[in-house]
Amino acid sequence: MKLFIDFFPLAVFFLTFKVFTEQDFITATIALMVASVMQISFTWFKDKKIEKMHVIVLVLVLLFGSLTVLFDDPLFVKWKVTIVEWLFAAALLGSQFIGKQNFIERLFSQHFDAPRSVWLKVNLAWITFFTAMGFLNLYVAFNFSLDTWVDFKVIWLTVITFAFMIVQSLFLVKYFKEPEEQTTESSTPVKEDA
Repeated sequence: MKLFIDFFPLAVFFLTFKVFTEQDFITATIALMVASVMQISFTWFKDKKIEKMHVIVLVLVLLFGSLTVLFDDPLFVKWKVTIVEWLFAAALLGSQFIGKQNFIERLFSQHFDAPRSVWLKVNLAWITFFTAMGFLNLYVAFNFSLDTWVDFKVIWLTVITFAFMIVQSLFLVKYFKEPEEQTTESSTPVKEDA
């Protein structure tokens, strides 16, 4: 369910742009903004809390979406993708120096028992990944058509991210914590010798 909620605004944007409006970027951007507000609202009503990154992404969607609509220019929404990627990278970088665990370790340490050096490598890999994806987004945004950029943003960026997640999981799998086996005592009474 969480995966559907996380990708809901992206799916609405893509379908509006590709299917319902025949590549009307302004209408698709408005749909993205509305879907993002719906996403946050649903999450709030369901969980009574909202993740900080969702709030930051919502603010950026509303800010850059409004600029896109106001100036009738998709450049603003194109930049939003890069800014979000770089904010993720900056947050992960900052987590290297704040607290005992970096963000990735805090997120996954209940499932993996990896040494600190491994968590540093994984965190650094994600920092590098988000930074590179920000630059790749700019390259596609400024060197290809709007239609190609939408495909890249919605499909290829998602596929690349999932592929990177799988690679990271494979790297961490040897540190996977086995679930604790609970031993249960037999419920049948034991006969004592008389």
